Amino acid sequence: MSDPIIITSTDFQVIASKLIQHDVSRLHFTNGIYANPLDEMTPTILAGFEHALDQEFTPDPRNVLAVGVNSDASYALNFGIKIGQHKFELSQLQKALRDGSLSVEKEEQAESRIVSLGHNMDKLEDDFLSRKSPYERCVNATENLAKQNPDRRVFAIPYDAETPRQIYTFMRQASFVLMSLFKFGYGTSPSQGVIVGDDVFDIVFGHPYPNGGKAFCDDTTPIGDHKNVIVRDLRLPLGMKSKAYINSANECLFECRHPDLQKYFKQSRTVVVGQQFVSG
Repeated sequence: MSDPIIITSTDFQVIASKLIQHDVSRLHFTNGIYANPLDEMTPTILAGFEHALDQEFTPDPRNVLAVGVNSDASYALNFGIKIGQHKFELSQLQKALRDGSLSVEKEEQAESRIVSLGHNMDKLEDDFLSRKSPYERCVNATENLAKQNPDRRVFAIPYDAETPRQIYTFMRQASFVLMSLFKFGYGTSPSQGVIVGDDVFDIVFGHPYPNGGKAFCDDTTPIGDHKNVIVRDLRLPLGMKSKAYINSANECLFECRHPDLQKYFKQSRTVVVGQQFVSG
């Protein structure tokens, strides 16, 4: 197994140069902040890329796995947008209560929502202030992915903007082949936010979260057209092999390829890594 390659610069030209140095031209992608505990995010990362690789007509180890990661600057932008949205809603509710224009039932709902918003803002601030470094988040997003896919190179690519649209567009214009993009919690229904970059990738997948959860930027991402998105529920049997990838308990359902990753897989599943071990 090769360790993941962590690109530390957010300069587009430097990123392109690093990829060219490693003879990279074709990439499967996802992106995110990756500030959550590994137990929460590792299974969806593994399942999303497993599904993406299964779509290759002829598997080719030269096609790499890439994870776009919000830099601290990008994280701060998203944090500010989310806090600003909460503050605006809070002020509107407080104004409605002062005006006395709400029914008793609506007043109770507004007061409950105000308390909830206060808790949400406190948690957002605590999470932001205690956040891991961009490098740590890059490692958390890619280390287990590299263990699970020893025949593929894995890259972490940071970006400073609010979304990865600019880096995706640059890479496409620089003649990198953006083979696939997947996201959990976006693009799967008309009420969900768009998958940023869905117009520059060859194929884009939107997956429901296995436990019905929501993405961090769910309420700040614009609602839009999902015409370029193929919705796949990875909890269901898919394709000619009727393969499901993850269950509602957030456990992977396919072959585990490294002993360190067994805790992310359904325990009743036989685990095989090369010729090294078999358990279950």
